[in-house]
Amino acid sequence: AGNIQIVAAGAPMAAARATEAVRGLTTGVGLSGVPISAMGNVSVSANTVLQFNSPDKLPASTNIMLLPLSRLVVNAAQTLAGLTGSGDLEFGSATLTLSHDDTKTFAGRLDGVNGVIAYGSNSGAGRLRVTSITAPNSASYRVDSGTLDLEGNSSSGAIRIADGTLSGNGATLGAVESLPTSNGKIAPLLADLGTGNLSMAANLTFEATVNGAPVGQHSELQVTGSVAINASGGTASLIVLSSVAIANGTAITIISNDGSDPVIGTFNGLPDGAVVVSNNSQPFVIDYQG
Repeated sequence: AGNIQIVAAGAPMAAARATEAVRGLTTGVGLSGVPISAMGNVSVSANTVLQFNSPDKLPASTNIMLLPLSRLVVNAAQTLAGLTGSGDLEFGSATLTLSHDDTKTFAGRLDGVNGVIAYGSNSGAGRLRVTSITAPNSASYRVDSGTLDLEGNSSSGAIRIADGTLSGNGATLGAVESLPTSNGKIAPLLADLGTGNLSMAANLTFEATVNGAPVGQHSELQVTGSVAINASGGTASLIVLSSVAIANGTAITIISNDGSDPVIGTFNGLPDGAVVVSNNSQPFVIDYQG
């Protein structure tokens, strides 16, 4: 009980920079004898540790690529243009801020992470894909703008959404919540995205893609914990995207709520039994007790 379903209710209505190689143990004093102010893109080679012990040791325009068997240790706040590669990322309570307007993928291992990974795109069009295999960690994420795409990884830390989009599939995450002034979005890919407690409020949008009822044909949040929608005010809304006609009466779960606890609240303008119309003009009836 307490799942959120939508039920089909009829037929559709009418300039690159040079890369500096980093070798040996580096503690943020200088990289291979090159002054930090001169650094552009940084490639960290195997069996090499790049470590930040004080804030902002590299320019915010720096891109770091972690090659296999390398490690980035963040013990103090650092802003970078991007982080890619498949090396290890480790840090304590510091915040690592990434800001880029293209798509970048980090496929490395998150190990012992207790800090915050904050992502923002100046144009709003950027995407950070995190596809890493993770050790137990409590990394938190903050989505300021652009799209944070979490695929197949896990963390017990909270995900806080400001004005960006949380996407992904196959991941197991901690609590997900919208910040008080959020204009962001939750848009799972065509599979399940697992979360802890879910709180949607402010001006957040939940975007459900629905091309069929079977797994892999629709987006779904699988929540372990509570589900609250505009429970203390707000205008969090639902939009449905579909590219096919769904058979009348087909029930599709878009938020799976574990246990017997009921959903608290409703999407803006959509009480139980209301009709939401998809982008291809198909009506769906929303059911908060599914």
